[in-house]
Amino acid sequence: LGSILGGIKAHMSSIEDRVEQLQQDQQYQKVNRLLEQTTSELRQISHDMAAATLNRFGLEKALTDLRDTLHISGRMHVELKAFGLDQRLERSVEIALYRIVQELVSNVLKHAKASELSIGVTRAPGRLSIVVSDNGVGFDTAQQNDGMGLGNVRSRAASLGATVLVDSTPGKGTT
Repeated sequence: LGSILGGIKAHMSSIEDRVEQLQQDQQYQKVNRLLEQTTSELRQISHDMAAATLNRFGLEKALTDLRDTLHISGRMHVELKAFGLDQRLERSVEIALYRIVQELVSNVLKHAKASELSIGVTRAPGRLSIVVSDNGVGFDTAQQNDGMGLGNVRSRAASLGATVLVDSTPGKGTT
């Protein structure tokens, strides 16, 4: 459902760009509001379901489900590489890590206009690394202020004693 709604929103956006008068149409505005409400409710349901998967099966399974949800054939290729997650982490750590990945993926979907997304999680003794990268539009990190999304990521990472590094170049994607 999420990918279908995302596709509908993308098609509506392309129509908006071509037909300025459409934005004034009350029917169009109503459909757009309904799409926003549906997307928001679906996101909440997905978050609740992900939390259940996370609690029951662990981080790797929850990330696999997230990847499967995001993959849109012909539009978005999503790759997940997970190493060292055979044993469960502390529940609060798994939740924080999952929410960090969710927020980063959400940023990609909202801003990057990417066709490829890679999520990597590697766990080694005393170390855990998450790398989320895309082939999207990128941005100038020197001029970009952290929005709420990256602020949330930094806050969650700090609560784990972790740091967040952002590497991006306009036209070259973001990691």
